Amino acid sequence: MEMVPDQSDREFVLTPKSFNIIRQLLWQLDEVRPEPLIQLGWNTETRDFLMRLARSMPGALGPESRARIIIVPEEIFDPMPQGRTTAAAGRIDPTGDIVRYVPEYIANIWPALLDAALHALGDSEALYRTGCPADDIRDALAEFQDITQQGATGGMPERVPVKHPMGRITPNNSTEQGALDSIKSHPDRGEEVPVVMGIMNSFMNDGWVRMEYVEEAVIIRYLYHPRTGIYSSFEFMDRE
Repeated sequence: MEMVPDQSDREFVLTPKSFNIIRQLLWQLDEVRPEPLIQLGWNTETRDFLMRLARSMPGALGPESRARIIIVPEEIFDPMPQGRTTAAAGRIDPTGDIVRYVPEYIANIWPALLDAALHALGDSEALYRTGCPADDIRDALAEFQDITQQGATGGMPERVPVKHPMGRITPNNSTEQGALDSIKSHPDRGEEVPVVMGIMNSFMNDGWVRMEYVEEAVIIRYLYHPRTGIYSSFEFMDRE
């Protein structure tokens, strides 16, 4: 039976080379520190779904095959086609392609999570862990960014735009050092900010929220736990 996605679905296709890189980097999300991922929407639910997706994927694609990622508006538990009444019962469609389903709210943060993982690993460690040169990884990620674009219904809430979702922990000058000292002395001066796709305080089971403090040209983001009053992970964010 041929797969027939719902009309509300949209599709993204990965070539064998890009598929291998995305799959390898997907596994590394569990190997980097979580704070930069959390501000992008990383939580237990997102992690569990992406790990199920990684485990469901074959080790490699044939040279003529493709990975078809069907992005759906509803929440789903299983990335396999059997979980959809409009999908084929098998794992592989008649063309030899593999087909996986991903909810839109995860698809729209997936590229940013992988980019943050690469940034955290660095080029040498990424090569060691994935077997893929950093330039090839960046090329695959550039192609993969398109998964968030056509037909997306969600988006980034209003916030100060920055170059990269993963910040610096070391101040570049005395102005940044002064702003850091100020917010560490009075962390309540920051304002809570939403994360990608509107995932608010529930994005961390332990109750952490994302905070932002802006002083002149300096942007500092950090984590706050309202129940315990603990502040952590202060980072400088570079403006776009």
